[in-house]
Amino acid sequence: MTSRCRSRGFTLIELLVVIAIIAILIALLVPAVQAVRESAARSQCQNNLKQLGLAIHAFEGVYKSMPPYQGVVPQNAQVGVYGGWFVHLLPYVEQEPTYRKIQETIISSGYSYSSQTCTKGTVGIPCDTNPAYVGPSDWQCTSSPPTQKNGHAEPGSTTCAYKNPGNGLPPCLSTPSGCTYCPITSSGVSGSICSPAGLWTSYNQVFAVLQCPSDPTAPDGLGMGWGLSSYAANYNAFSPTGQNPDGLPPAQTFPMIRDGLSNTVFLGEVYKLCDGRSRFALYVWDDWGGSYGHCFGLTSPNLTNHVINQLMFQDNPSPDLTGDTSDPPKGCDSWRSQSGHRGGMNVTMGDASVRVVSPNMTQETWRRALLPRDGMTLGSDW
Repeated sequence: MTSRCRSRGFTLIELLVVIAIIAILIALLVPAVQAVRESAARSQCQNNLKQLGLAIHAFEGVYKSMPPYQGVVPQNAQVGVYGGWFVHLLPYVEQEPTYRKIQETIISSGYSYSSQTCTKGTVGIPCDTNPAYVGPSDWQCTSSPPTQKNGHAEPGSTTCAYKNPGNGLPPCLSTPSGCTYCPITSSGVSGSICSPAGLWTSYNQVFAVLQCPSDPTAPDGLGMGWGLSSYAANYNAFSPTGQNPDGLPPAQTFPMIRDGLSNTVFLGEVYKLCDGRSRFALYVWDDWGGSYGHCFGLTSPNLTNHVINQLMFQDNPSPDLTGDTSDPPKGCDSWRSQSGHRGGMNVTMGDASVRVVSPNMTQETWRRALLPRDGMTLGSDW
């Protein structure tokens, strides 16, 4: 008699046990993978901040001062590179070609502050170069009411349109460089066109050293057409304490950081897009009605209402919560710094060291770390 061997398959219970084991292994593996990714993202962010801190020291070695929060280098120069603190660090973060292009267009145009130089062309619409009268009665304005957003009130906006019926043409506008242009452009008629100069030649460039992998906003690094930054300068350290912040602060020197470079926060993390604002890489002064601004240590809803602050940073807030009236806000607050990492924010100290600050730190300790010459030692929770 021939014996046959019959293969035995899995029973339903055995199959379920195998599936359960696989599910458990996956559940254990996913957090581990996420932890590795977060560790890599935090390390990349810390490396970026370290490079920026070293760049500040390299700048100081040349100019004997910190870069200005926003301003011209060399200081008080008629023709010099104008922009936010990062534009002055470009030569020290391997961006010499970009800096040279900005510098050369400023030298050739003769303007440090202007974004435009004048070139005659055939683009524009007819405009009145000598209107009989341009005053409040010539404009039709509509205003939107203030709104409550992310724990603080935002001012309303005003939009105006020219309505003088004189010759049916809008008035020509003039830039600080003397370029006359028309407020609306179209092809086929005479007028003037303006070519960019200074930092406006590179405003839309995205810099890798300013991109934090844990920043949940603007993955392409752009906002309002400008290159954005995941890092911002602590305004308290980059301006004289008590100075009216409605004027551009002069560049500070290391000896002015009397509490010690290792005890003062220079740079911190921010979301590139936050609270309706874009953190521009090359321009940080909020003089366009509050539509953007770094705002780390500076409350700036508009040009005439800046207030220096030491508000506590945010730990992994929601990118945007319109209508959030909680205090402190749950959504990203553009008047503060914030981190996309969980459990702490990376900061660059004045000595170029990088450390992680805990969200459990007291407000008082954080305040002392932001102020460069308050004479107070940091708390035990630092």
